Amino acid sequence: MNFFKRYIAMPPQYGLFPYVWLIFLLFPIGYAFPYQTVKQQAIMGLILIFLVAYRNGYVASRYRAFWIILQMVTSAILAVIIQAFYLNIYTAWVFGSIPMRRRSFWRYYYAYLLSLIIPAVTLYWYYGGHMGRDDLIGLMVYGLFCIFSPFAASSIQRFNRKNHQLTQTNQRLTDMIKQNERQRIVRDLHDNLGQSFSMITLKAEYARKLLAKKPDAVPE
Repeated sequence: MNFFKRYIAMPPQYGLFPYVWLIFLLFPIGYAFPYQTVKQQAIMGLILIFLVAYRNGYVASRYRAFWIILQMVTSAILAVIIQAFYLNIYTAWVFGSIPMRRRSFWRYYYAYLLSLIIPAVTLYWYYGGHMGRDDLIGLMVYGLFCIFSPFAASSIQRFNRKNHQLTQTNQRLTDMIKQNERQRIVRDLHDNLGQSFSMITLKAEYARKLLAKKPDAVPE
């Protein structure tokens, strides 16, 4: 279990989104099956590299830039070889979900656009003449989806972080209210006991004085 959390599992603060995107890896893995030729083995090797970089992009902090750039490079190569443009979405959600400075976000974003444009231009150069109108429209729609994905990921994670902070704040307020209520009950109990003991002391003192002066006046 510790091995899974340390080397395989995604950080829990990002929710289930990192795992959802892994479903799309079934397509390139199926394309490379049964891994007999050199090309198929090379594709599978690139997929494994991409998968490691994808996971470490969420987890790593010191070398995060390296892992994210490695994702972009491997996804661009796979896009040219097997037209797996959908792998760019992984990278978009990685750097879009991570809290970072605006300047760092835009640097990743420009590199991300470059990893989209290079394979797209390359494939259009070779296969553009065979593309129909529907193919171009689908490519444009997918391109827009890729372009705006980092912003969608950033907005969702920012909402989740604010919601988590609000939940923590409400929990702290609830704990403070409970603690204040317990302290109030303790104070009230202390005051009531103090008053009761004071009354008992006064009555005992009065009885003692009365007993000293008029023993017959004190009831048995």
